[in-house]
Amino acid sequence: MIRPLVFALALTLCATGAWGDMDADCKQSSDPDRRIRGCTQIIERGKRERREYRAIAYNNRGIAYQEKGEVDRAIADFTTAIKFNPNDARVYSNRGNAHSEKKGEVDRAIADFRKALEIDPSYEFPKRNLKRLGVTP
Repeated sequence: MIRPLVFALALTLCATGAWGDMDADCKQSSDPDRRIRGCTQIIERGKRERREYRAIAYNNRGIAYQEKGEVDRAIADFTTAIKFNPNDARVYSNRGNAHSEKKGEVDRAIADFRKALEIDPSYEFPKRNLKRLGVTP
């Protein structure tokens, strides 16, 4: 009895576009709470998603948490995103911003900005942030 209900619910969600809404919310919503909800739903789908896609969801949720001033949660999400995709310079840069701007953890920020530049030497944001901290990129 339960399996047919679950299947019917899944069909309903697909038909109504609910899966698409959660993806759009995670990626594009200007409302941080809505982005957090959409990304959390993607993250909770777990192993059905590719590692890179889950990394994006964690990164986007981290940005939303940072916008809300929840820096510890943001840093935790950026760290998890790095575990899923350690070659994404943007996530290191985002985590560096969280460390430097919100927490005052300058040494950690510098390490993250440098790692971002190691991955992508042409990435401008970590260069600017290092200069802002008085460090030569």
